[in-house]
Amino acid sequence: RVLAGRDFAESDRDDRVAVVSKRVADEMFPGETPLGKFLYQRENGQKYRARIIGIVENAKAKGIENGPPLLVYLPDWHLNSPAAFYVVRSAGDPGDIAREVRRIATELGMDAPAERAAPMMRLIDNATEPNRWQALWTFAFAIAGLLTACAGLFGVVSYQVSRRTAEIGLRMALGATHRDTARMVLRDSMRPVWFGLAAGAAVVLALGGFASARVFVVTSQD
Repeated sequence: RVLAGRDFAESDRDDRVAVVSKRVADEMFPGETPLGKFLYQRENGQKYRARIIGIVENAKAKGIENGPPLLVYLPDWHLNSPAAFYVVRSAGDPGDIAREVRRIATELGMDAPAERAAPMMRLIDNATEPNRWQALWTFAFAIAGLLTACAGLFGVVSYQVSRRTAEIGLRMALGATHRDTARMVLRDSMRPVWFGLAAGAAVVLALGGFASARVFVVTSQD
């Protein structure tokens, strides 16, 4: 998204222009606007001066886990690269869009038009696949830990109840109901569980900054 200035236009073909990311504007031109200023572009061993005409939002171009790098965008008509990557935005079916892009590329005379076409979500899925496997194994171990904790809790509660059999029998003989007895046992047994949940939640929130680099779309608190 363009934050300031403008995007490239056909009228720029006879001029050397550039668009920079917000991080470039903030770090290279602190306290001032970079619009109208110049930066140097190297091409084929020569150095050209390009005028900055726009500022755009930051983008993660060096891996989805890393922060946004310093990005400078140049119009493709000044680049002599043998290959290029294009992003096409559409609300339609990706398959239909890919066929249309191939048709247009062929009409423009590209040597290898649209050799690889994939929806953006597929690229994101490929980039986050290692994290998904890590999350899956973490989830599996967490479930195993939960089941182990449940088994241990059951054993502790069963042991406590067996030790208080005489007390429970006396309470029921004095008029305590099954519901009262069950409530007493659950209250006493759940006290350390609630303490453990509170302590665990506090630790998770304290380590949220460490986890924020490993999650996508959701927050570390989630």
